[in-house]
Amino acid sequence: MADLPTVMADRDRLHHLFETLFRSAVEHGAADATTCVDGLDGGGFFVADDGPGILPEEREDILATGYSTEPDVPGWDWQLCAASRRPKAGRSR
Repeated sequence: MADLPTVMADRDRLHHLFETLFRSAVEHGAADATTCVDGLDGGGFFVADDGPGILPEEREDILATGYSTEPDVPGWDWQLCAASRRPKAGRSR
């Protein structure tokens, strides 16, 4: 794997972003799921896992305020992930 690019970011927001993405992969993936971070051509990075992914019918909804598939979970994580990448015109897929 090549070196990852240097990313200028708010330390706390970046930490929360990685924490949310990794926790989601663990909680919603298989016991033997693999998660990776790699660089993008032209700068930036992505986080991917080999879990089942987000259902197509939920992909737009996950960024809505308070959206959650769990009744006792407030559902802010994906919205915070989307907000944390906005200043640099990133994208969540």
